[in-house]
Amino acid sequence: MTDHTTPDPRNRPVNPYAVPQDRQPGPSNPYAAPQPQYQPQQAQFQPQAHSTASRVANTTVAALQEVHATRPGLISTVLLWIGAVCGVLAFLGTFTEFGDSVTYALGGLCISAAVTLACAWPLSRRHIDRKALTAWEEDVRRNRELSALLTEEDAAIAAGLAPAPRPTPVPRHWKVVGAATVLLVIVGGALVGAGQDEYDKANPPTYGSSTTR
Repeated sequence: MTDHTTPDPRNRPVNPYAVPQDRQPGPSNPYAAPQPQYQPQQAQFQPQAHSTASRVANTTVAALQEVHATRPGLISTVLLWIGAVCGVLAFLGTFTEFGDSVTYALGGLCISAAVTLACAWPLSRRHIDRKALTAWEEDVRRNRELSALLTEEDAAIAAGLAPAPRPTPVPRHWKVVGAATVLLVIVGGALVGAGQDEYDKANPPTYGSSTTR
């Protein structure tokens, strides 16, 4: 004879996938306030990288414009080169006068050395400044090109591409150079005046002679 008794529900196995009664979805309430939904925010790396790259590019352009605006003038450079070349030629030519008057020749050497120093010194300083500026401009242009290739993942790299400070001109030491130039001119003028008579005796003036028929 079969037993038709109803099994006790407490003895049933527990379903691990069953949804609790308090979590089961109920009928939607049309009068309920809408629940806020999470909206993922866009990453800020790309705007940051773009703004940093733009800042680097703008700073680069401004720095290069400032450099070109403050370069030495062409006319002054040409005049300095002419003075330096004339000073060197005069210095070398003075050695031929030692046979006529040593004192006069030494004075000529001092004066020609003063001219050479006054013109060659600023040219040498400008050459050093130009080399430093050329290297700095190359570094600035390289940073500008790299900043244009950055993506949203390179914000940290873009922040480190700020242009380096512009190199400052090397010291000119104008007081020392000016004092040395003036001293050479004074000494040279005194020596030339002291040896002028000896030099004139060794090189008497030649006058044209007229013949009478």
